[in-house]
Amino acid sequence: METSIFHFGYKLTFSPRWKQTNRTRLIVYIILSDLIFFVLHLPRKSHGIFTQHSVSDAVVIGLISGSLFSLTYYKSVRQHYRPYLTTALCHGLSNGLLEVLSFL
Repeated sequence: METSIFHFGYKLTFSPRWKQTNRTRLIVYIILSDLIFFVLHLPRKSHGIFTQHSVSDAVVIGLISGSLFSLTYYKSVRQHYRPYLTTALCHGLSNGLLEVLSFL
């Protein structure tokens, strides 16, 4: 779901209607991705208690993961790979790695 949101965010940001340089578009896309990722990872109440991470964790998740996945998508588009699949696999791999690390 998150990868889909970023996929359409990329399409909107890099639409030919916007009169921006490629560098400006990339910066806007990274900032947009970071903000969306931050909002999606804010702690929510779950059965009366907050989830395990805090707002500061959500900021770190948003900045690191949002930037990483937006750059992965951007690079795969430029190198003519399958950007959605590449980013989804990268996202799934990082989530899986974090789940494994949480049990250690």
